[in-house]
Amino acid sequence: MSSFDRAIQYVLDNEGGFSDDPNDHGGATRYGVTQSEAARHGFDVHTLTVDQAKSIYRTDYWHYDGVADQNIATKLLDMAVNMGDVTTVKIVQGICGVPKDGVIGPATLAAINTSSKLTLDALRSACVRRYARIVAADPTQSVFLVGWMERALKVPSA
Repeated sequence: MSSFDRAIQYVLDNEGGFSDDPNDHGGATRYGVTQSEAARHGFDVHTLTVDQAKSIYRTDYWHYDGVADQNIATKLLDMAVNMGDVTTVKIVQGICGVPKDGVIGPATLAAINTSSKLTLDALRSACVRRYARIVAADPTQSVFLVGWMERALKVPSA
């Protein structure tokens, strides 16, 4: 089964360090953690450590221990960090053909592990479509499009 410890470095590499881009609706982030997320855990984003960020990701975003394919689990964690947990789960539920409730329950987990439709390519395509929709709805976000597309197309390797 999949391991958080094997997935988290991929996410941290994609997120980088501190960012406070005025175009980013999420505001200031460190390792991809927003100030509001950090504060909910008793931290300040300006002084957040890597271990604190990992703790937040393990607690709030990692639901994939039961996923058989490490690369799929890693991509799902990366998507959840960048797009949001519920959005990511609904995307994977849509690919797998189970009801889209945004929750990783037994039916979704079983579908993740058995669906022939759930591939890295399917996840990558879903990410591309999601980012394109964001920019179409809010052109100010086009400054992030190239980076988002690179991230969408990037493939984790266990």
